[in-house]
Amino acid sequence: LDGEREQAASGPGAATDLDARAALRTRSFWILTFSLLSFWLYFLAMLDHLVLFLTDEGVENARSYFANAILVGVVSKVGFGWIADRLGAWPSVLFDYGLLALSSLLLLALPRAELLWPFVLIYGFSVAARDVATPLLVDHCFGVRSLAQIYGWLMLTLLPGGTLGPAFAGLVHDRTGSYDLAFQVFAGLNVLSFALLFLVRDERARVTRGAASAAA
Repeated sequence: LDGEREQAASGPGAATDLDARAALRTRSFWILTFSLLSFWLYFLAMLDHLVLFLTDEGVENARSYFANAILVGVVSKVGFGWIADRLGAWPSVLFDYGLLALSSLLLLALPRAELLWPFVLIYGFSVAARDVATPLLVDHCFGVRSLAQIYGWLMLTLLPGGTLGPAFAGLVHDRTGSYDLAFQVFAGLNVLSFALLFLVRDERARVTRGAASAAA
């Protein structure tokens, strides 16, 4: 096992892979941080408030829509893996976050009956596929040498996202009598994070070029 680890650490590209400290100094890391924070705000607010929202809007069997979204998510982890193997890391992440942004825009139009199932399918697929997409993008930007540590830093966004998302949605509902403003904010954040992902890059090449220039 130790031999396999040494071989992986010395494999192709390992010398240029970034450690966590170097990754934190790149723009791609902070774009990923913002995108994940936006994701947690939206996803965890929906966990707490989606059924309440649909019930408020008079949708029958609101819990069944939520349950079906969870079921779609279970399937999507395998399905998205298949997609990522064919599209590659960065395009598949853009695909996932594009669907995530679309789901939050569809949410603004609910409870229109014809949009309920499109929302359930797109939301359920995209939020669960995030579990597969993020490690792929970390590898794309920084390599695998410190993937676990970099991913751990990124996952700290769960702390503010998990607290502020549900609390913000609940506060807006209590103050205004609807979720409209909260859902608009979530949609805006998701669209912005999707746009920013186009600026993500392979930071290893940039850092290597910078080091070579400094040495020269």
